[in-house]
Amino acid sequence: LNAEILRLSLRAFGSDLPRGDAIWLTGIGTLGNAFGGIPFGTALKFTLLVKRFDMTTSSVFWTYFFYSVINAVVMFFAGALIARAAGYPVSLSGLLALPGALVAIGIFMVRNVQATRRIAPTALAALVDSPFLARTVCICVANVALMLGAFLTLLWGDTSWQSIASALVSVTVAVPIGFLTGLPSLGGLLEVLLGAVGLLFDFPMQHGIQLGLLLRAASVIAAAALVACAARHLVKAWRGRHLDR
Repeated sequence: LNAEILRLSLRAFGSDLPRGDAIWLTGIGTLGNAFGGIPFGTALKFTLLVKRFDMTTSSVFWTYFFYSVINAVVMFFAGALIARAAGYPVSLSGLLALPGALVAIGIFMVRNVQATRRIAPTALAALVDSPFLARTVCICVANVALMLGAFLTLLWGDTSWQSIASALVSVTVAVPIGFLTGLPSLGGLLEVLLGAVGLLFDFPMQHGIQLGLLLRAASVIAAAALVACAARHLVKAWRGRHLDR
């Protein structure tokens, strides 16, 4: 799903990335970030997009921005619905979500002042008018639903509905703030953020940290499988060319 979001977002700027390439690039990016330390996974993915696939730096930057913001909005909205169903005041989710989103947008803009002034109007117009916008939003919704469904399945039966809802709301607040600000790429900070947000929803901090570790482990396993599959195909292709020669 993340690979499809990447592919559709790039097509909004006229860059066509084959689906297979989008999948293994997503695997590389996720695997690198999941190991923590620095966002070297995302950096490598973007470098390959620009160098290997002849895409412009601005299109890659705005694609990441577009992907992050849409996913964050969907996550915050899901969190508000869960909070409402669990009896929490929906405004609490809004108060947490709005500053996080604004701070993240501000960081992007300040770091790229000149580029923002030059390409922001054109880039935003391309995204909003893109025939792929609706499809991208639908995939983001499916992406969030799948993540929350996985957490719900793992939590079900071990605790009360109130605790489950608290955990899910903390995920829908902490995770988007994390990937909007780059925190998932910094080892341990996403787990701490999940635990800290969980405290606001009567969810024990240690449980939030456990959920963060679970999310990181799932990312490592899934991304490693994708990268291993891609490497296997690359080795086969190399052997085929070698035998032909």
